[in-house]
Amino acid sequence: MHTSQDLRRAEAVRLDAVSKIYGRRDGRVAALRGLTMGFAHGTFTAVMGPSGSGKSTFLHCAAGLVQPTSGTVTVGGTDLSGLDDTRLTRLRRDRIGFVFRRRLRRRTTAVPGTSHWPRSPRANARCWS
Repeated sequence: MHTSQDLRRAEAVRLDAVSKIYGRRDGRVAALRGLTMGFAHGTFTAVMGPSGSGKSTFLHCAAGLVQPTSGTVTVGGTDLSGLDDTRLTRLRRDRIGFVFRRRLRRRTTAVPGTSHWPRSPRANARCWS
């Protein structure tokens, strides 16, 4: 029989009571509130939700890119809060993989079956909203 501590050691990433607050005073926004979850080694997880629900903040905290306001994040049993910048960089380099995605929508033309990609960032803002 496995204890809860055995299961936590088997987790690749664990967040315990993680909160992240942005802003000050009246402008405070809680992106994460007391989030606790773990992910086992060798699993794939999709993070989905509406815009502004804290998906990116969650991933940034889990990867050590952003320090949570409270709570702990462990990667492979290593508590990220105790690492200096150099050790944190090494941990991310050696043990964490990042997959960045960008939503790409092509603008179709009047001719069926043809499309084109905007050529400049200014065109991106006009065409890809």
